[in-house]
Amino acid sequence: MTRERGSILIVSLGLLAILTLIGLSGANTTTLEERMSGNFRDQQVAFQSAEAVLADAESWIEANDLATITGPDTACISGQCFDSNCSNGLCFNGTQANTYGQCQHVEPQSPVWARDNALDVFNTPSRYRTASQNSELDGSQGGGRYIVEFLCFMRLDPEQPESAALHGSSAFFRDYAEVYRITAMGFGATPNARSVVQSTYRKVR
Repeated sequence: MTRERGSILIVSLGLLAILTLIGLSGANTTTLEERMSGNFRDQQVAFQSAEAVLADAESWIEANDLATITGPDTACISGQCFDSNCSNGLCFNGTQANTYGQCQHVEPQSPVWARDNALDVFNTPSRYRTASQNSELDGSQGGGRYIVEFLCFMRLDPEQPESAALHGSSAFFRDYAEVYRITAMGFGATPNARSVVQSTYRKVR
């Protein structure tokens, strides 16, 4: 009888150890899944936040007209001008003047929004614009930011010959539209969750 009792104790301890391992494994799996779910939600909030910032930037462009271009380096909105340093989040790389044919955007070797660009636009407050509070999403930590690149003009009807009308004139806007590229960054509930989206926006007056 003593031997039988001893074997039952050993078997019970073995089963208890196995059940303990199964329980610990289940707890670890649950914790991992919770973290994955939280990270996925955080990233989704960041993406939706970036989309909201992008829409806010497009609304800003639509509400603010580009002032009449009268010569090189004079593409400005509300006294803030587009330049190669992305001052105030307004970027331009190329040559510009007062007619379509003299405005040419040149793509920089490293895009202004790229991490390896020395401008480091999204980490330098003087080189990005901050989204309005109305565009911030619930659940996001806020602080959405964006840059606007001026890409010169495009003809509304490619079949028509290029016009020599001056920018700002009614004749010019019958033939051409302003083109911008917007790059927006949104945040999730934590600063580590970031999402960047981009659009090309054509403004027709």
